[in-house]
Amino acid sequence: MSIRNVPLILPFLLIAAGTFLFSCSSSPDNFDRSVPISVREYLEEFNGDLSNLSLSDMDHPEQFRKHVLFYEIDENAHTVWKNYISVDPQEVFAGPVADFGIVYSTKTRETITRDYSRELLFEEGQIYLLDLCFEYWIHLPVAFEITDIDSGNMRLVFTYLEQNKTNGFQQIDFYPYLSADGNERTLIRHLSFYSSEKDFRDKSIYPTYHTVSVDEFHRNVADLSGMDLKASNKSKFNRLVHGDGELL
Repeated sequence: MSIRNVPLILPFLLIAAGTFLFSCSSSPDNFDRSVPISVREYLEEFNGDLSNLSLSDMDHPEQFRKHVLFYEIDENAHTVWKNYISVDPQEVFAGPVADFGIVYSTKTRETITRDYSRELLFEEGQIYLLDLCFEYWIHLPVAFEITDIDSGNMRLVFTYLEQNKTNGFQQIDFYPYLSADGNERTLIRHLSFYSSEKDFRDKSIYPTYHTVSVDEFHRNVADLSGMDLKASNKSKFNRLVHGDGELL
């Protein structure tokens, strides 16, 4: 569920924009039944082999659109950062929008599904395949790799695979600051650069649905960690980071 009021676009716009929809009528049989159908169909395109997939080409960032969201948490930034990198991704991506499909490790060549018996944590080199569900019946796969977990700068980066419908990356940065009452708090910036080479989809569809899925991600992490999350804004970010705010 989004933490802000986001007007969703009618499903037929997705069709008009050329998005591939996945219905429950097809059921690939080559993969674990716990894996969502849209993810299984994505895997079938590559015969289940993710080892040769590549990251988005970011040599020309000026060709990508930019989307930015801001959040606040009433905890110090180091605690918030630790919580974000310590949660189980299977619980974070548990719907109703983003549903866990599989994780493939480019380092160990291991493929992990929901029946994984040990604790799963975010790690660099992990490829995530998720099922995104909008309007209750529109399902599409999303594929990205964890390309940077920088504890020194408190930065987390997801890069879309080149074989994803949308190319680009998402970067999450955590900024500590002092509130007016002198308490340590955290400002989060979630920055996305994206392009599907379909102008209508990138301009009119992606920002709305991306906001819903990103809000859900941060809400789930906060709920799992017992933190209070709320939406913030660019003006507060600029004041704290670039102005005379009390950024720690």
